[in-house]
Amino acid sequence: MSVSESCFRPDHGHVIPRLGCILVALACWTCPLSGQEPPAAEALTPVSTIAVVNRILTDPARTGIATMRFRGTVIFTSRSGDFCLQENAEGIMVEPSDPALRPALGDLVEVEAPVSFRAADTLDPAFFLKATSARVIRPGPLPEPVQTNLPAALNGGTAGRWVEIEGVVLQAALQNGVVTLHLTDQSGWGVVNVHDWRSGLALQDAWGARLRVRCANVGRGHPALRVSSSDQITVIKPGTASLFDTPWPIPQFW
Repeated sequence: MSVSESCFRPDHGHVIPRLGCILVALACWTCPLSGQEPPAAEALTPVSTIAVVNRILTDPARTGIATMRFRGTVIFTSRSGDFCLQENAEGIMVEPSDPALRPALGDLVEVEAPVSFRAADTLDPAFFLKATSARVIRPGPLPEPVQTNLPAALNGGTAGRWVEIEGVVLQAALQNGVVTLHLTDQSGWGVVNVHDWRSGLALQDAWGARLRVRCANVGRGHPALRVSSSDQITVIKPGTASLFDTPWPIPQFW
C-alpha cells in the first residue's frame, strides 16, 4: 500500500498518524527520491577590495575579464556624474552605468564592473573604470585627508586619495563650468579643478589669495586634483584683485 493510500483511506481512524503521513508525503514531494536538490539561488559576486582591483588593472598577465564587486567612500563627484572611490590608501575613478546616480561626498558606494589589465588607468584621470552597476549603501564620513604639496599631488604621489593642499592663486580659467585654479606653494606649482563653483567663495579679491583645498588626487597631470565644489575650499588670506585679473606689479607672497 502506498503512503498516500494508507494516509487517506476512510477507515484510518487515528488523527496523529494521519498528520504524520501527510508530513511525510509533503517531504517526499519537495525532496524527490532521486536525491536531486532544488536549484540554489544565484550567488552574488563576492565583495573584493579596491586594492585588488587596482592590482588587476596594472598586471599585464590579467587579460581575462573578471567581474568584480567592491566598495569605497566617495571623495569626488564630477559635473558629468563620474566619481572617485577611496578604500584605505587605494582609490579609483568610476563611470557609473546610470547617469542619474549622483552620490554625495562621504557616501559608501558599492560598484560591480568588468576588470582586466588596462580596463582603467589608475594614474590617468581621463581613463575611468566603467561600472555595470552601482548603488549607495549609506552616507558616511570622509577619510582623513593626506597632507601633501602641489608638485607631489600633480605627479600622482597620492593618487586615489583625499588630500589637503595649500597654495596661492596665480591665475584661473573657466571652461565648461569648471573653474581651474593655478596655485603655487613653496615647493612648486599645481592645478586644482573645481567642478561646482558656488557663491560661497567670492571671485573678487581672489588673485593672490592663499587657499586651503581638500580634494581628490585622481591621478597625475593637470586634471589630477579635482574638487567637487568650492565648499571644499577655505580662504586663509584674501587676495588683491579679481580672480581673472592680474595686478601689476606682482606682489610678494612668501
